Amino acid sequence: MPDLVFIVEEPSKETFLAALLPRFDIPDTLNVHYQSGTGYSEFGGLVRRVLRGWRTPGVQFVILCDQDQSDCVAKKQELLAAVPEHVRRRVAVRIVCDELESWYIGEPAALEQALPELGSVSAIPELRGPPDAIARPSRRIAQRIGRTKLKKVALAENVGARMDPDANTSHSFNLFIRTLRQIFADAAA
Repeated sequence: MPDLVFIVEEPSKETFLAALLPRFDIPDTLNVHYQSGTGYSEFGGLVRRVLRGWRTPGVQFVILCDQDQSDCVAKKQELLAAVPEHVRRRVAVRIVCDELESWYIGEPAALEQALPELGSVSAIPELRGPPDAIARPSRRIAQRIGRTKLKKVALAENVGARMDPDANTSHSFNLFIRTLRQIFADAAA
């Protein structure tokens, strides 16, 4: 059986994906695995270790990290530079613009259900506009509900379980979903 390995920057992304993926028709022939980092500073090392060490034939890798207000193209190139040439065709690098919480804002209904104290996302001026263009959305959401920080892992699970992959307005989320659907279709063929 082929493997699909998500190499993610932090635990909240792993939790989000684990909650979101049951909404897809994942082929029984595909084993899904997660390799989670603890932040971007060590992420390149994690990517290199996982890509060098995974030996399953036909494995597909998806590398996922936040843009965090950096240059998206440069960040993607930096991550691709960590990919050994012999596996490059089996690796997709996807950048979350700006943070994972941007994807939540892209589907207000899921965010509002997961975090009822937030209220209506559309009524919050600092959360309006294209989700990928909102800088530091986690801070903005936290401030809106009177916290200094979000409980990111718990929120990731709650939003991921409620999210409709076809209802999101985040461009970077939709690129990620297209990648997943292609991987699933290839595995089913």
